Amino acid sequence: EVISEDEFVEVITPLELYDKLYDNLQAEMTSSCNKIYKKELFDNLRFKNGIINEDDEILHYIVDKINNISYINVAYYNYYQRGNSIMHKPNPKAKQSVENLIIRGNYFLRKKMIKYYEMNSYLICYLLAKFYKSLDNNYYNQNIKKYSKIVLSSKYCNFKKKLIVFLIRIHHKMFDLLMSLGK
Repeated sequence: EVISEDEFVEVITPLELYDKLYDNLQAEMTSSCNKIYKKELFDNLRFKNGIINEDDEILHYIVDKINNISYINVAYYNYYQRGNSIMHKPNPKAKQSVENLIIRGNYFLRKKMIKYYEMNSYLICYLLAKFYKSLDNNYYNQNIKKYSKIVLSSKYCNFKKKLIVFLIRIHHKMFDLLMSLGK
């Protein structure tokens, strides 16, 4: 079956990319795998070696340089989820994923993009809970306190996100319970 270009190529603005990422938690919006970039966008940018979610670290720098994004709105690959994969077990590199989102949040704050700062704070809470076993207790407590306050007082985070963060704030194991209910 031949699919026309109009059926699967979508052209969006940078703000629409962030809306898709934060409203629907479309992780593919940060992935580099489904995009073709102009070489010039990487003149002063490089992916770091040895970290997970390295796409998250530079997404906002790339988006800051462009007017439109064309992306393929069709999945040409599937993730095979293994229980013992790097994404599902304690990982010393997990802190870098949280740090990448904190850096992106600070970028949003500097640019006065409050909606995306607050929505990004939800993702920070989500990752803090997901990677709890890999994080230092002080690091976890300090950041979950800071970012959960932002989410709970946000006018952009919906009730479901606020409830999830509220429960995570009560105890990190609530995240595991919530994830098991969602399966």
